[in-house]
Amino acid sequence: MPQAAEASTTSVKEGMRVQHLKNLFKVGVALIVLLGPFSAAQAQWAAVTAPGDFLDNCVLLTDGTVMCHVYNTNRWRRLTPDINGSYQNGTWSDLANMPNGTDTTAACTPSCVYRPLYFASAVLPDGRVVVVGGEYNNLAATWTNIGFMYDPVFDTWSTQLTVPFPTGQVGDAQSTVLENGTLVLAAGAGANAGTGNLATFDPVTLTFTALSPTGKADSNNEENWNILPDGTLLTVDARIQSQSEIYDPVTNTWGDATNTVVNLADTADLGGSAEVGPGVIRPDGTLIYFSGNSTGQNAVYDTATGTWSNTAAMNFPISSGTDHFSVADGPASLLPNGNVLVMSSPVTNTNPFNAPSHFFVWDGTNLTQVADSPNAASFISYQGRMVLLPTGEVLLTAYDQNATQDVVVYTAGGVPQDAWRPVITTVPTQIAPGGTYSISGTLFNGFSEGASYGDDAQASTNYPLVRITNIATGHVFYARTHGHSRMGVEMPGTPGAAEVVTTQFDAPAGLELGKSNLVVVVNGIPSLPVVINRIPTTTTVQPATEDFHDVVTLQATVAPPGITGTVEFFVDDSSVGFASYNSVTGIATLNYVIPLASGTYDLRADFTSTDPEYDNSTHTLVDGLTVTLEETTLTYTGDTVIANGGTATMSALLVEDGANDDDSDAGATPIAGRTVHFTLGTGITAQTCNGVTNASGIATCAISPVAQPLGPGVVAASFAADPFYRAASDDATTMVFAFPDGGVFAIGNLSASLGASATFWSSQWSRVNALSGGAAPTAFKGFVNGLSAQPPACGSTWTSGPGNSSNPPATVPAFMGVLIPSAVGQSGSTISGNVFKIVVVQTGAGYGPAPGQSGTGTVVAQYCP
Repeated sequence: MPQAAEASTTSVKEGMRVQHLKNLFKVGVALIVLLGPFSAAQAQWAAVTAPGDFLDNCVLLTDGTVMCHVYNTNRWRRLTPDINGSYQNGTWSDLANMPNGTDTTAACTPSCVYRPLYFASAVLPDGRVVVVGGEYNNLAATWTNIGFMYDPVFDTWSTQLTVPFPTGQVGDAQSTVLENGTLVLAAGAGANAGTGNLATFDPVTLTFTALSPTGKADSNNEENWNILPDGTLLTVDARIQSQSEIYDPVTNTWGDATNTVVNLADTADLGGSAEVGPGVIRPDGTLIYFSGNSTGQNAVYDTATGTWSNTAAMNFPISSGTDHFSVADGPASLLPNGNVLVMSSPVTNTNPFNAPSHFFVWDGTNLTQVADSPNAASFISYQGRMVLLPTGEVLLTAYDQNATQDVVVYTAGGVPQDAWRPVITTVPTQIAPGGTYSISGTLFNGFSEGASYGDDAQASTNYPLVRITNIATGHVFYARTHGHSRMGVEMPGTPGAAEVVTTQFDAPAGLELGKSNLVVVVNGIPSLPVVINRIPTTTTVQPATEDFHDVVTLQATVAPPGITGTVEFFVDDSSVGFASYNSVTGIATLNYVIPLASGTYDLRADFTSTDPEYDNSTHTLVDGLTVTLEETTLTYTGDTVIANGGTATMSALLVEDGANDDDSDAGATPIAGRTVHFTLGTGITAQTCNGVTNASGIATCAISPVAQPLGPGVVAASFAADPFYRAASDDATTMVFAFPDGGVFAIGNLSASLGASATFWSSQWSRVNALSGGAAPTAFKGFVNGLSAQPPACGSTWTSGPGNSSNPPATVPAFMGVLIPSAVGQSGSTISGNVFKIVVVQTGAGYGPAPGQSGTGTVVAQYCP
């Protein structure tokens, strides 16, 4: 609404105070009849130790204490829970007074006492608190821009904050801390409110910087913000019927105008006060938004689909005539059981601010009235404030701005589902008094901001607190958290809920020693406990050395012995398995087949105690595991009798250990995927090829055509070392031969044993060569010029002519391939036979192509089969 209209509305808030007291009894009795009686069993209210002052806005500090503003003063009071963690029995103490401030209003020139009413406040990720603005200062409607930052560690206030908006344009502004930890503040009043302007806060320079976003459909004034799981801000428009908008911090724009199904704001067609109610996200991802007008119709926003819905079961009941209970400014809070508590009072189109107040709980299906706070009949909803405590209780501070006050806690009963709880992933198990530690986990921001009010008050609790309970005494201690890596909200079951959030915590100096339960609490919902400060244990890892792919025995010792538990070994932070652990001796061993390249690796053992008296322990031995190269054996298995001009198949088998095993673990496991280099011959005539081992450890390659000196030679195979295996090599003696030109000579199979003297060409060939198939024809002199296979091969056949008609060569090779037939026959002028074997003959002197020039030699090798 325009500034003047807001002044009128706010004066109603103050002016109606006296009038509603006059009508209190009459309206209260009527409402009791209308709404019916209810049992105290529906809700549990309990008084908190009297603070000695009238309170309004409260915020939960990250050390578990509550900081509450004293109405119309520059003073704050701190509520500290007692040693048993009770806020009901807690103690109140004074905090430092806020400094005097300056703005350009007549009431605050040159300076004035800063005594705000209806202002913005937020707890930053570092635990400090920002307080800024105020619809009133010293009960004068000034919409002040004054603000300060409070440091709870030193109990000090900063110098005055710098705000980019002109005087009178912050006032009762809404604020929140974005997912990235930045505080954002609305221009809550005046011309800038109409533009939808925002500002972000720099806690180093104590300066707000205007963002000037685009697209806002109406004024910021009187509106409420809710941060959504995607990091955007939802607001219900206070001056446009049935409409919500979304602010996107990434694009710095307003948009996504959506119909709210029912009218939630007190727009001009109704009372025109522009008041709206609070909104609270529940664990199912829905946000209940309460009406601020006389219709009392509430609505639910689905954060997953971006849609609104309404049912009759969620609406407030009638207060009188056609008017309803509603929340024209007022508090609501999440309850740890997932429901939402709200404070409501009658709203009419002529006056939105009426007593008495009643309390209701929304369970996702129905809005049900519960027991009232002790003095609810005296209050209008805007006079209440709620903050969700770490115990799961809701602290209500309600003051009728005259003489009546409730400072009480509400307990709903029930427990949160485990899926809603924060989950601790990393925390030290030994915590010393006064120490600072890091803690990490998921859902550390919760799924909701906790309590909600709107522009007049903010009390979000979507940040992690650390609570430590000594098991022996039951005494409760809160460790101050600071430096949260993330803010915002995280919806259970969504990808964002898996994000690990880290914060630091300072253990209190008075922390009791001994075994304790530590939990992280967000919005009154605790994590499952982690036991800390048990009797320490020590785990010691022994160094180990072994070859790749061999079994190494990892060993660790847990002291003192006799503690039950488990030991898990890690190599470079990767688990390699659980050990066989003897709790009597404290010795843990694990046989580990090493899959790692040669080198050194960190070796860690984690002992997890199952004895509730003893702590876990871990030890990392840097470079504790030394991996050496595995032994290898390479055996040449390829051709050794080789025909020049043909193809030689190089082959070798590469295995682990084998003949070169030097650590007595035996075995001959094939090694696959390694390159073996082959060399045939030596010197400048050497020929080479490479093969890669297959799954059987065999590497092959071919050299073709072979071009080597005839006679004995050598073939070598070598495997060069790699990061896993040692080098290996092998060699073999070769016999390189050649076939003669134009054909091939033969000797009988019974005359061809190794080392035997042989006659391969002679006029008497049939007499000097014996064949198992009988004597050869006398016409055959030993030379074959008709081969069925070329080059000659075992199992083939041949034909030849008689005498020297087969045209034997003029000379023969020094090492010559010779056929070994087992039978030779003749049909007409054609002589034929088989190839039973092929051998190598070292030829002697005296050969000539005439049959009378016999060719002789010695059988020195067998080529095939």
